[in-house]
Amino acid sequence: MKLLRSWPAVVPEGRAYVIDDLERLYMTDHDYAVLDRVDDDVIIIEWDMAVHRDELRTFVQRAAASPEVPLVAPYLLYEMQSGIPHHRPCWAHRRFQEGGQTCRFIIPTDATAHLFGFGLVYLPRLLVTRFLADWNGHFSDASFSQWHYLHSGRPEVPIAWDVRPVHLHYNIVKIAEGLT
Repeated sequence: MKLLRSWPAVVPEGRAYVIDDLERLYMTDHDYAVLDRVDDDVIIIEWDMAVHRDELRTFVQRAAASPEVPLVAPYLLYEMQSGIPHHRPCWAHRRFQEGGQTCRFIIPTDATAHLFGFGLVYLPRLLVTRFLADWNGHFSDASFSQWHYLHSGRPEVPIAWDVRPVHLHYNIVKIAEGLT
């Protein structure tokens, strides 16, 4: 199992990001097709996600315990990111509603997700290989999780609620301004 930090070819101006010693998975246009060069299962931490050391250990242990099953950690989306005014916490992953025509954001009572972001994710190599063989378009978290839901035979992806990475995609200056 390999631990990687996804990294954009160009960091967007004004965005917060994490500097650490993780190996970087450099990408253009948020395209994860570069995973075809990684010959191992992967845990990906996106470039703008921070995670506590002990929680990362928990995540790695859980992924290793079920190596054939993807695993995701929940993280909050902020209004500027989703464009949706939030009256309650808005977690990144989603579940299809009854009938499968619409979906909703996950809530803490959900044990699994159907559609998931790659903020902190474990992806088995076998699934990545199958996806790359089946898919001709852009390899994103949205395309992979939709493909996984439809074609993996296991549409339920476990959520590690005891691991809570922080997405740094918010305007910290505006928050500081609100303190004065």
